[in-house]
Order: sequence, then structure tokens, then C-alpha cells
Amino acid sequence: MLKYLVFFIFCLYIIGFVSAIPLCPEPFTSPVFISECCKAVYHGAFYLLDRDIRSLEENCFVIEADNVTLDFGGHKIISNSSYDTGILVKNARGGEVINGILENFSTGLFIENSSDGAHEGLTISSYEEGASYGIQVVDSSFQEFDNLSIKSEEMMDYGILIENSTHTRIADVVIEWMGSYGVYVDEVSYH
Repeated sequence: MLKYLVFFIFCLYIIGFVSAIPLCPEPFTSPVFISECCKAVYHGAFYLLDRDIRSLEENCFVIEADNVTLDFGGHKIISNSSYDTGILVKNARGGEVINGILENFSTGLFIENSSDGAHEGLTISSYEEGASYGIQVVDSSFQEFDNLSIKSEEMMDYGILIENSTHTRIADVVIEWMGSYGVYVDEVSYH
């Protein structure tokens, strides 16, 4: 009986009903201090890292709620594998990712199908082969990026890749990379 239960839970995990990444704490106070990777599902939450984090997850932070702020507080998130995503913002409106460092992720910040985001004070760096994007924006609108540094000592395909998105503003960004493009804009308008 136990092996059937384990198999059932494994199947739920595979099809996405059970997530390996825990939910971020519910925001009873603001800010909510966090010290591990998590999935933000509470609208309007303000999360503040209280220490550096070593990510063991495929996506360290997943933001799937509106008006969420993730403030690194100057801390860093370091990947154990250069094939992971540091922060995934998906199907969200509003919100910020600010004030920190993402190291050794395949994609530092991936924004998909989201709008009205403001992201600033980030350093995204990769020192291992396999990194593809500092920032990737897909099917999104009204994203703002200020005061960023994107560095790669190994081959990185794109510093910033913007695909099928509108009204993206990039200001005060330094990109030092070895790769194809610093900023690549594909099928977009109003940048």
C-alpha cells in the first residue's frame, strides 16, 4: 500500500500538482523575512531576504501573484547548477525584484506573460559555462530595468533578451559578457 502512495505522490509531482519548491510564507507582517527559495502566491506581499541563499531548486523564486516585491536586501542567491533560473516571474502584474545579486544561473531573471514590473539594483553574473541569459522577457509589457550589472566570464548567449513584448525600458545597465548579444530585441515594439 505504501509503495502505491509513494508512486501516486510522485505522479502528482511529475504533472505539477505537488511542487518541490515550498510556498513563501503568508504575509501577516510586512516585510516577510525569508531565508530559502520559495513560490510567492500571495498578492501584494513584500519579501525581504535575511541572508544569502544557495539554490538547490530549478527556479529559486517563483512569483505568480500581483504586486509582489522581492527585496534581496543586498544579499545574493547562488546556484549550484548553471542550468537553473534564479527568479521566474510568471502571469503577474506589478511587482519588483530589487537590491541583490544572482550568481551562476542559466537565466538570472525570467519574466513571462507579466506586466508593469520594476526591477532595479541587481547584479547578475555567471562564471560557469552553460549560462544563456542574464534577463529574459517573453510575452510581457511595461517592464522597467534600472541600475543593473550583467556579467559573464564564460559564454552567455544574451545579456538581455526581449521577445514578443512591448513597452520595455532599460536604463543605467552595464553588460560585460562573452556571447552573442548584449541586448537582443525580437518582435517587439515601443522600447
